[in-house]
Amino acid sequence: MGREWEDLGGNIMCKNVQRGYAPGDQAEFGGNAVPKLRRAAQNLYYLLNQGYPIKGASVFVGNHYLLSERQRLALVRAVSSQERRWPCPIPCC
Repeated sequence: MGREWEDLGGNIMCKNVQRGYAPGDQAEFGGNAVPKLRRAAQNLYYLLNQGYPIKGASVFVGNHYLLSERQRLALVRAVSSQERRWPCPIPCC
C-alpha cells in the first residue's frame, strides 16, 4: 500500500509513493496558506453551527477566501458542527 515496484536493471526496488499528493499541495496547504485555511475553517464551523447545510456553507466560505477545489474538499472533510462531532477521547477537548 502506497508503494510501487520498479525494475532497475534486474534489481527490483521499492519506490515510495505519496498517495493523494499533488504538486501544488505545498503552496495550497503549507506555510502562508495555513492562516487562511484556519480562518476559513472557523467560518465554516460557525455557519454549520447556525444550521446552514455543508454544501452551501462550504461554497460560500470557499468563494470568500478564494480557495481551490482541493482546499474546499479538505475543509469539508475536516470540519463539522458541534452537534455532529464525535465524542473526543482526549481529555483536553
